[in-house]
Amino acid sequence: MIELLGLPVIKFEDYSTDFTWDNILHFPVATINYIRNRLGVDMTILCGTEVQAKQIILSSARTLKYQLNKYQTFNNQQVLEFAMSRMIEMIYQVLEIQCEIMSAGINTGSVLNLYKINKADVIIPAIEDAINTTGFKFKGIRGIHDIPESIYHKGY
Repeated sequence: MIELLGLPVIKFEDYSTDFTWDNILHFPVATINYIRNRLGVDMTILCGTEVQAKQIILSSARTLKYQLNKYQTFNNQQVLEFAMSRMIEMIYQVLEIQCEIMSAGINTGSVLNLYKINKADVIIPAIEDAINTTGFKFKGIRGIHDIPESIYHKGY
């Protein structure tokens, strides 16, 4: 998988109906449209306004990134960001986790109900369940232990 280092950054704008790439988080964020197409639910109606819907989706993406990184070494966190910026199938796996989180929130009556944190472990059960439901696992990429500074966070 060392060839990952040579892959170009995805042209995120080509997928703008499905996700936006957050340049601060270095992480994909599902669009209202993507969630509507996958779940049949309009987050704008559910949340009251488009701004509120986007804020809820971004907040869940931020929390998801935290949960995905929680068990990773710092180097693996960098490799995950880097790989995601180059592997569209990985992004779509993450978007599906975001949909699972939204679905769980809809089923419980509020996305806020999902944030019942077990303070002893700092685990958010609904988000852990969403990750497990989709089968997303990242344990690094064989042969890549760190991302060279010359290409880390460049273009993504």
